[in-house]
Amino acid sequence: MLADLRGRVAVITGGGSGIGAALARACAASAMKVVVADVNEDRAESVAESIAGAASAVLSIAVDVADPSSVDRLAAAVDDAFGAPDLLCNNAGVSPLGLIWDFAPADWEWILGVNVLGVANCIRSFVPRMIARGNGGHIVNTASAAAFQPAARLGAYSATKHAVLGLSDALRMDLAPYGIGVSVLCPGGVSTNISQTLTRVSSDDPQKDLAADLEVFMVSNDNATNIPIEPDRVAQLVMRGVRDDAPYIVTAPGAKPVVARRFEQILAAHDTAREIDPTLP
Repeated sequence: MLADLRGRVAVITGGGSGIGAALARACAASAMKVVVADVNEDRAESVAESIAGAASAVLSIAVDVADPSSVDRLAAAVDDAFGAPDLLCNNAGVSPLGLIWDFAPADWEWILGVNVLGVANCIRSFVPRMIARGNGGHIVNTASAAAFQPAARLGAYSATKHAVLGLSDALRMDLAPYGIGVSVLCPGGVSTNISQTLTRVSSDDPQKDLAADLEVFMVSNDNATNIPIEPDRVAQLVMRGVRDDAPYIVTAPGAKPVVARRFEQILAAHDTAREIDPTLP
């Protein structure tokens, strides 16, 4: 548990915009040493400059989380500047829409590379350093409300966010002996530039098809997660979750009935299996 964040080191991937930039601002407001990492170096620098007056120290670095060597360079640079991070926010991600069968192999490599392997690469590079330092710490992996509930046209994205959820649950158990907590952030709608967060793959007219897919998605996902909130509100929930060592952090509590219905169906499947064959384990 990180109760006192002052002077601690935070590393935020995807820190150049949206939730990542908001996390950088929140960490700076807690007087942390903040590393803003983003695939877009200019955006990372801009965010770093904007928080320099509040943070204990600031560093901006370009990183492609899908590239293991790029993440290794990030970890080495952070180690040289500040030592191992106390707070690691694996937030970089991409949000493609489309029918699952329209995704080409290259599309899958891209989304899995960023959304899943990007998290795994950061864990591989940073966690041994955090363990060796011996001070505990905390990791926040950004998944999505899509890890809890289905939505049309979001199959590929949902698959990656389910993966992050499962990875985070296992990582929490693996790191408990070292005093390193793990939270998985599952945000609903967030007020960001939609053109920067949503992409339509394998399309001759991506903007037109994106609009059509977005409409189908919104209808299929008609609940509280469709109501966007500001990224800074998400960041405040994350900071509370870090301090509380919360396993799950959500931003759309109004969607609780949707999540409950899914788990009711899963529990009902267990009852059905028992009814069909009472000798099952």
